[in-house]
Amino acid sequence: MLSLDNLGKKYTDNWALQNITAKFEAGKLIALVGSNGAGKTTLINLIVGLLEPTEGFVSLNGLNRKSIGWGSQNQMIDWFLSPWNNVALGARYAGYSRSKTKELTHKALEIVNLNHIAHNTLDTFSGGQLQRIQIARAIVHNPKLIILDEPTVGLDVESAEALLQNLHDRAKDGCLVIVSSHDLKLLEKISDEIMFIHEGKLIAKEPSKTFLERFAGEDKVHIEFEAELPNNWQDHTNSLNISDKGDNYIEVLVERGSSLSNIFKSLDGLGVVTDVRREVPGLREAYLKFSGSKGENNAR
Repeated sequence: MLSLDNLGKKYTDNWALQNITAKFEAGKLIALVGSNGAGKTTLINLIVGLLEPTEGFVSLNGLNRKSIGWGSQNQMIDWFLSPWNNVALGARYAGYSRSKTKELTHKALEIVNLNHIAHNTLDTFSGGQLQRIQIARAIVHNPKLIILDEPTVGLDVESAEALLQNLHDRAKDGCLVIVSSHDLKLLEKISDEIMFIHEGKLIAKEPSKTFLERFAGEDKVHIEFEAELPNNWQDHTNSLNISDKGDNYIEVLVERGSSLSNIFKSLDGLGVVTDVRREVPGLREAYLKFSGSKGENNAR
């Protein structure tokens, strides 16, 4: 449906993006991930035609611009129109009749839970409600390609989850959805593929499971004992990758998704186990591990 061939964008002497080559299939939800300044917004703006590439090209493979639903991370609201008419514009620009536009606008506002205040004045809306207006306008015409840049900013958890679930459902119905967001835990739940950009370069574009196996690291197993560990505890754990140890617990790193049977065989004789917890690293951990920026707090 969408392909990028050696795509690059240069601002003065600096390359914001370079050598981006990728193909996107219909029926997928792609999580576009990267730190601030990695080039995500530049990539989105190149795809939707707001920017001209310095090199390479974007192919929409038969799609016209009316088949695209795009939502910017910046507020793009017509303050002279009602919320209803802001959303209806998306359908009208796509060529729908007035009667069909009314039907589609009602459905889009229902998705973002704003039908009940769709005719209020915009200056009474919160930042999150304005964001939901933009999202509704992006999806109102049932586009075949949806691209949203930080759509969950300003949304409460319930609204963000409902939105991403709706986008996931649209992908399952054959739409191509690309979402750039720092809400990594939410993205991990619904994404089919991860596209990871770092310093303007494409690091990976692959199924979510494959990406996590490559970048997220090992599972951590916390094992707690009834009593304090004996002095010879290390005799039982030589074959294990111990990441932490306390008076009555140990933490072991294991291969992602692997069996724990060998661990418990090794620990036999150390005492009665009272608690076992397995922590499975996800998209957030993969992001932080690769970027080496555990101090960054913009990945949630």
